[in-house]
Amino acid sequence: MPLREWPRLLQLQQQQQQQQQQQQQQQQQQQQQQQQQQQQQQQQQQQQQQQQQQQQQQQQQQQQQQKHQK
Repeated sequence: MPLREWPRLLQLQQQQQQQQQQQQQQQQQQQQQQQQQQQQQQQQQQQQQQQQQQQQQQQQQQQQQQKHQK
């Protein structure tokens, strides 16, 4: 292989490396997004639990009222 081919080959290699780096960055961003979604889901679950607790409290109050009426 002649010596003057070398610079061109080197350039090609560099370009390929840059592309790979960009792809990796994109993957990282996607992972971050997934994490955010998971967090949101957790928050929703917590809210649901709170609602359930409120319902239980209401039921208890109703039971007490019924006792008084009797």
